[in-house]
Amino acid sequence: MTNYKVMHVLEATAGGTRRYLEDMVFSGALDSYKCAFVYSLLGSDQQFHLFLPELAKRNWELYEVAMKRDFKLTSIIKSVLEIRRAILAFQPDIIHCHSSIAGALGRIASLLIRKRNRPLIVYTPNALAIYLGKQYIYVEQILARFTDLFVAISDSEAREIARYCKISPKYINTVWPSINCSHYSPISRKSIRQTLGISLDVKIVTVIGRLSEQKNPLGFLEIYKQLKVSRPDLLAIWVGDGDLRPKVEEIQTQFGLEGLTITGWITDVRPFIAGADVVVVPSRFESFGYVTAESQAMERPVVATRVNGSIDIVKDGITGYFFDVEDISVGVKKIDYLLSNAEKADEMGKNGRILVQTKFSSSEMCCNLEKAYLKIIES
Repeated sequence: MTNYKVMHVLEATAGGTRRYLEDMVFSGALDSYKCAFVYSLLGSDQQFHLFLPELAKRNWELYEVAMKRDFKLTSIIKSVLEIRRAILAFQPDIIHCHSSIAGALGRIASLLIRKRNRPLIVYTPNALAIYLGKQYIYVEQILARFTDLFVAISDSEAREIARYCKISPKYINTVWPSINCSHYSPISRKSIRQTLGISLDVKIVTVIGRLSEQKNPLGFLEIYKQLKVSRPDLLAIWVGDGDLRPKVEEIQTQFGLEGLTITGWITDVRPFIAGADVVVVPSRFESFGYVTAESQAMERPVVATRVNGSIDIVKDGITGYFFDVEDISVGVKKIDYLLSNAEKADEMGKNGRILVQTKFSSSEMCCNLEKAYLKIIES
């Protein structure tokens, strides 16, 4: 398929959305295409700045567009016209938009191209913006009419797209992310604890993610508060940072939760996964959940909220446990059980690695993406 040209459009250049595009690149799923990339540096992180040279090495054509989140009409028009110019310059066969903002801007820009020159439109929402208000759902429904194919990153996200965008499942393909199980391989908890200067007798629960409404740090504070009643020596580590950090630290002080450490942004999270007894994923919503998969790949049990993405990764009672977002008490019981039953926790961890190795391989991602692109090219 070397004759086909694909342009990727990405505004959310930090976190899981960028990670999904990285998976496509490093798995080799895009090697048979001539590619271009429209991106925004607004809100980007250090990892993204390392990613751009990798794309340049692979001869991708790069187009920077300042895609703002202020939703001002002037900003929207400016971004749309710049993306349109990039499309006219590269002349892709397919434009693949990632996340809601880039998804809207990229699709609108494509529609401004004359029909005979217009690229096929592929959209990966990476979690539909349905939690932000009805107006976002209406925008998604309108633009869905002009989308040739949706690429979901989990089966549960595919069902959500069909439901909220009111489209047939035949216009949706699932392309699972790729988890590098060699990179995320088991590491001895004992050796990590020795490095950290923490005894194996001390129990640790770990959360990895942004301090944002989506990741639900306030819910986790309540979980930790309840666990501390019977486990006063329990330590908690939140790996990440974000807008809610001041609020989290305020409540932490109010509750007297001295055993909670917030690390800020960390490039390599593997030591924190390896050092944990249980990894907790308290998110209000997800589209996939990289931390969940990576933790299982490193043979750590996961206790996660029963939300899209997570329900595709965790096997309840086999690789971890679920609890409902608003049912904190169940989450507390599940975590406490694993902290008290090391053999069960280890068994779940081993089961989790087998699941991830089987389901989220590079070869699967390459195969599924090629099927998705061929589906619309051949139709």
